[in-house]
Parts: sequence; C-alpha cells; structure tokens
Amino acid sequence: MTFIQPTETSTLRASSVQTIIDGVNLDETYTTDKNEIRTLKVFGRDSTEYNVRNIDVPGRDGSLNQGKFLKSRPLKIRVKIKSDSHTNFLKLMEAINSHFDSRKAQAIQFSDENLIYYGAYIAKSETSGYKKSEIIDFEFICHDPYKYTEEQSMLYSNATTINVNSRYPVKPYLQVIFTEVTNEFSIRNTSKDLSIFYEREDAFNTQVYHFEIDNNRIHRSTNETDGIAGLVLMSDWEDFVIEDGDQLVVTPTPESITVIYRGVYL
Repeated sequence: MTFIQPTETSTLRASSVQTIIDGVNLDETYTTDKNEIRTLKVFGRDSTEYNVRNIDVPGRDGSLNQGKFLKSRPLKIRVKIKSDSHTNFLKLMEAINSHFDSRKAQAIQFSDENLIYYGAYIAKSETSGYKKSEIIDFEFICHDPYKYTEEQSMLYSNATTINVNSRYPVKPYLQVIFTEVTNEFSIRNTSKDLSIFYEREDAFNTQVYHFEIDNNRIHRSTNETDGIAGLVLMSDWEDFVIEDGDQLVVTPTPESITVIYRGVYL
C-alpha cells in the first residue's frame, strides 16, 4: 500500500463527520491531551455495484439476463491522527487496531447520518513508522450492502394503516397480547395478501406471543417458551414483510400489538 500525504491544506480542515464503531465515537474517545484523531472523509456511503448474470443463447444476438445482485459495499474512512510523541502514536494505533479486532461485522455509524452499516475491518494504509502525525485510510467491507435504522418500536392499532420508516419492506418482530388465553389465531398483512396462522399444539396456555420473523423464532409468554411448533404449514412465514402503508389484521382482535423493526436503506 502507499503512504497518504497531506498535500492540500483543505484536506485538513475540521470535518463535520465523526466515526462511531460499535457505539464508540473514535474522534471523541481517542482524542486526549496527548492524542488527536479526526475523521476527514468517508468513501463508499453513496456507492452501489451489481453482479449481473447473463448467459449466451445459441442462435440469438446478445445474451439472456438472469438478474442482478448487489455486491458487498466497501467503506473507506480517512482520518488524521496526531500524537505528542512517537511512543504515544504507536500506543494510539495499537488501541485503534484492538478496537477493530472483531470476528464479526461491526456496527459502523457516522455523526451526519442516522443509519448503521455492518462491516468487517480488512486493512489500513501503511504509516511511515516514525512520524507523530499521519493521514490514514481504514478499510471495511460490508458483506450486507444495505444500511439500517436504529430499532423502531410502535404500538399498533389492529386493522389500521401502519407507518414504517424504511425504503424497502422489512421483516418485523411482532408481540401480540390477547385479553384471555388464546390458542388459535391469525396475523394477516391484507395489503400484500400474506398470512401467519398459529395453532397451539401443546398444553401451554398463554395470552402473550412473540414472532421474530427475521430470526425464524416464535416464543410465548414472558419466559420465552418455544412456540415454533404451532406455526401452521400454510403460513407465509418466510415471505412475511411489512412496509409503509400496509394494514395488519390480527384475528381475534388482541389487547395490544407491538411492532418492532429496523428500516432498510441503500
């Protein structure tokens, strides 16, 4: 990799963006009386790239398109790091490297955008090894190219229009509470003709059900008793989504419905 040199003074102007990794603001946390870290620029937030699948068909011009799929999203975060000594610079770099040392995707946020990326740290540009001030690129790869809102939660009135803060349909977490013990019921998205049918198959009585559709999990009551066996086979379980303007209908009418989701953007 190459060194990054601050050849233009405009590059070093105070940035309006700060970097937050797994809830830790790097600019604030690692800036002390001995060190300073400042986010200068972020690359990749507005970029998308697709894999396009085509096959050649004998005897015809061109090719047959079989669809396109989003590629992983690369993110590059350019920061300026300063220390009052070379020793403290190395200690600061070790702390940052340790913060990025995760075996799973990390939540990446920026102070000027209310969305979350999930990416794995893969590399950084080389440092000179002897300076007390450097401009460094930290590179991440977001295998999931979408970005997400914080978790949203709402109390929903049965059979009304739902407001969903998302560009794309989402798989919700639904908590349904009935006024009395209920063993058989349905949840329908009437706008999309999608249904979940439930019939209890054991002796466990409850008024409270939790449907974690994205995690393929159903549990009952407050002790999280497993309830996936009650899911009726004809349900649209894997396809069940909601989006802004849809209508949910639970039959029989429950005491309350809580809808939890994270909005999805590109």
